[in-house]
Amino acid sequence: MAIENIYERTKKLMSNQQWKKVIKVLPYEVLKKSDDWRLFWNAGWSYFKLNQFEKATSYFRDAHGLAHEVDDMALCLAFLGVAELENGDCYNAQIHLKASLHLKESAMASQALKMALVHLSTDANVGQIAD
Repeated sequence: MAIENIYERTKKLMSNQQWKKVIKVLPYEVLKKSDDWRLFWNAGWSYFKLNQFEKATSYFRDAHGLAHEVDDMALCLAFLGVAELENGDCYNAQIHLKASLHLKESAMASQALKMALVHLSTDANVGQIAD
């Protein structure tokens, strides 16, 4: 199946919130043949929706590595940061959220960054906050 067809299929499955089916359509064997960041993002979002945040971060990281447009890179970094935040990795979350906001303003990324910074300061890890 052509990569564009796979993307359209996963997009439809995602609109119906069929997260497990998206993952079945996007096994790593299919993804490693693709340089389409959207497929990796779709896999990441599906894992995120299934509360599998560690897997989600991996796919969002791969999506970011393949994205070429600034808006796409910002989107990938924002969701990478949110997945890291959900996974309890506030330090890396705030790094990626700041990087996303450096590329493009986003209310969601700003809110997530505030949450990451609150968690870091609450955990008495203020010294870990990146510039």
